[in-house]
Amino acid sequence: MKLDLVSPLKILSSGYAIVEHDNKVVRSITNITINDEIDMRFSDGHATAKITGVQHE
Repeated sequence: MKLDLVSPLKILSSGYAIVEHDNKVVRSITNITINDEIDMRFSDGHATAKITGVQHE
């Protein structure tokens, strides 16, 4: 089924994480800065991290 390909749960089960900052999905490195706290959602739970550095490509 095509919907299964874009399902957030299917994507997470593939080893990816959804990263949020201030309850918004981080879509670009420009959305975060040093010392920001981010939330990461995995298929089996959540984690919180603090940004210690950023590198623009």
